[in-house]
Amino acid sequence: MISLLLFSFFEGANPSFPPLVEEHPSIADSCHTFCTERVAGEFPSAVQSAKHALKATADSYHSLSDTQRAAGDFSSALQSAQHALSIRLKLFGEEHPATADIYHSLGDTQRVAGDFPAALQSAQRALNIRLKLFGEEHSSTADIYHSLSYTQRTAGDFPSALQSARHALNIRLKLFGEEHSATADIYHSLGDTQRAAGDFPAALQSAQHALNIRLKLFGEDHSSTADTYHSLSDTQRAAGDFSSALQSAQHALSIRLKLFGEEHPATADIYHSLGDTQRALGDCSSARQSHQRALRIRHKLFGK
Repeated sequence: MISLLLFSFFEGANPSFPPLVEEHPSIADSCHTFCTERVAGEFPSAVQSAKHALKATADSYHSLSDTQRAAGDFSSALQSAQHALSIRLKLFGEEHPATADIYHSLGDTQRVAGDFPAALQSAQRALNIRLKLFGEEHSSTADIYHSLSYTQRTAGDFPSALQSARHALNIRLKLFGEEHSATADIYHSLGDTQRAAGDFPAALQSAQHALNIRLKLFGEDHSSTADTYHSLSDTQRAAGDFSSALQSAQHALSIRLKLFGEEHPATADIYHSLGDTQRALGDCSSARQSHQRALRIRHKLFGK
């Protein structure tokens, strides 16, 4: 049965696959080996070659999907991820790490495309597989809890997002300890969720944890440190501590200007946030200037 299924991919049963097969040298080599071995009657070897070709195809679709998502082409990214998922399900079935990986990636793409119900479903499938294969205390399980939390927060389900983030944090603390970049990442994300849920004291504490770790690991002049200063500033402003928010935003701006220069999306983002804080402080002149800078950068980078 498996051999017939594998043969069908190379007999034209799925016409959407051959273009990628032709463009990928390792896949083409595997297909050539598959055909030679089948003609020679070496069917076990032919099946292995076919499996190798299909796995390489799925890997290529997965990688292509991630690239398309990064480029903002969500429609193509979803299509590529679905191709990868289809192949992996046929090769490995539902309960396999590679299948969980593509569900995870598919969920991330569905989230940025705005399809939250589908994204939550994909993330939950990835989580179920990883829990069954690896158990609760595994880095891959923590990763999907983290991703699921972000999707739940984006969908406005803050209680579920907080619960998932705490799961991820507990696992990472147990596996890596406090002073690890993955632990800082989840403190950062947890703080953003707590702020969105209106729990400003907890959000400030989480952001400060993330900042302390990143300063210790990376120092002041690092993009992750700037990100945490930015998030901390937003939380301080939401909590009404405008003076601290201004100071944190200026830290973030200084780092981003040093790392990326003036004409960068991250620089525009912090100018915008800085302007919001300056306006809250009643400094309308500075706020207008910061917002205008953010607008000029975005116009130059993205157009009107």
